[in-house]
Amino acid sequence: MCFILYHMDISNELEYDSVPGTLQSHCYIILGWLLVIVNYLRTNTRMNLLDNFAKRTSKLSSVFYSPLSKIIHAKDLLGFFFLLGQFPNIFSSNVLVFVGKSLDMYTTIIVYLMDTLYVDCVFVIGILFANINDKLMKLKRNIDRDEPHMLRRIYHVKCNPMILTDLQLIMKEHNDISELVNQLNET
Repeated sequence: MCFILYHMDISNELEYDSVPGTLQSHCYIILGWLLVIVNYLRTNTRMNLLDNFAKRTSKLSSVFYSPLSKIIHAKDLLGFFFLLGQFPNIFSSNVLVFVGKSLDMYTTIIVYLMDTLYVDCVFVIGILFANINDKLMKLKRNIDRDEPHMLRRIYHVKCNPMILTDLQLIMKEHNDISELVNQLNET
């Protein structure tokens, strides 16, 4: 970073046409190196997040994932191929310009990958919440169809224990996913 900034500011080997172009280049270089450092420091928390995602999503059936995975893969590949199409713009006869453009491309790819990881996690969280909603609707249909038994008087006072157990499991799953959302927002 210091090498590139030295050649931009002091030796003037890398010149820009205007002050805004120079400022943009400075900000982009600083952003790139800051991203490298932050990504290195946050690797463990990101791995814990992905581990928790794997635990939560392993319980879902593939019926939920097949339409979503097609959308996610198409979106990610389209964006990545667009970035690959920008690689010919990197090459230059000046080595310093080539190094600067390479660092800029690296920064762009890192930002894109971080954004796609976040968006993909949000899509999966949406599927997890949709699964909880489906379970609640199924539970509601079971409650609506459940006819009270006339054999015991106490049955009308108490709720069905199986429904309460199912509701507690759904609440626990909802709390786990909400914790996952908080962890995603902190990462």
